[in-house]
Amino acid sequence: MRVNDGEWYPWSRGFRQGQGFRWKRYPDGPVSLQAGTNTIDFAFREAGTQLDKLHLNTTGIRPPVTDFGATGTNCDAVAPPTFAFEAECAVRGAGWVPLTSSTASNDKAMVFLGPNSLAEPTGELNDRALVFAFNVPAPTTYYGFLRLDAPSLGSNSFWVRIDGSDWIKLWKEADGSPLRTDGLEWRALTDDGQPVSFDLTAGPHTVTVVNRESGTRLDKLILSASDVLPTGLGAPAAGCTTRPPVIPFPQTPAPAAYSAPAAAEVAVYPNPATTELTLELTTAYVGRVTVRVVDGMGRAVRQLVVEKAVGELRAGIDVGDLPGGVYRLQVLQGQETTVVPFLKQ
Repeated sequence: MRVNDGEWYPWSRGFRQGQGFRWKRYPDGPVSLQAGTNTIDFAFREAGTQLDKLHLNTTGIRPPVTDFGATGTNCDAVAPPTFAFEAECAVRGAGWVPLTSSTASNDKAMVFLGPNSLAEPTGELNDRALVFAFNVPAPTTYYGFLRLDAPSLGSNSFWVRIDGSDWIKLWKEADGSPLRTDGLEWRALTDDGQPVSFDLTAGPHTVTVVNRESGTRLDKLILSASDVLPTGLGAPAAGCTTRPPVIPFPQTPAPAAYSAPAAAEVAVYPNPATTELTLELTTAYVGRVTVRVVDGMGRAVRQLVVEKAVGELRAGIDVGDLPGGVYRLQVLQGQETTVVPFLKQ
């Protein structure tokens, strides 16, 4: 430590370890200060020593040992932190699949490919949930924003909640119209079209996103003390690493309107399978069909894209090199997803 560019003082005495932050009197004092501006410098000496606060007075009375002391005079008010989360780095249920796209933040997003769940979530949500955890340093009102792709009226909604609060149904724009995006876009978190905010206490919190309609894609989540919609890719997310495998975004054009397709008739055999699995799909649907094999951890380990004509589609899927266990075959045709479990021996 030094005062006004004077001699350095090696302050190494009187520090007891393992007691946390405590006030210590400068042993080479008192310090003589000049009229006007003064500077006090602290320089690195030993790694790991932490400096919290500096207190100067003319009485020589030290603040209470473990007290915070007087309010600092050299700091502006600290802005509440903004929390940014990549969807692919959430704690995720097995029903969520990572997708890759050059338009996504971190080049990845998540999509749920199981059945729709239009009713408010109840019970165990292990397969259906994306969970984001964070710590709030001080009580703050936060607003939520999601960067998502709602390609059609049949794939445009999530269930969301903070901690154990009531579920928020995100499926409408702020003006009450059905939620729809042109690719990945930011939307404020609304409940049935109504604005929402969250008065969060200091401490740990979680955001849980649960599927409502299959095919709605989630790229990023932001919680901010500002109600201004993020732009671009939003604030960077900290501590997010790639979680393979990653499969390409299906590039099917979004329909202008959604109408429920006829129920698909799906046959998968042999079950159990050893080397090859055969899929037979009978439906009125015509167009691109995406078939994925998903393991017990929710990872897509096979993908097949075929064009379906009128009538029946039959396709073979090589599973010979897969480890034995229970898998799920996900069949996506338009806005409908069918999931069939099978056993690999």
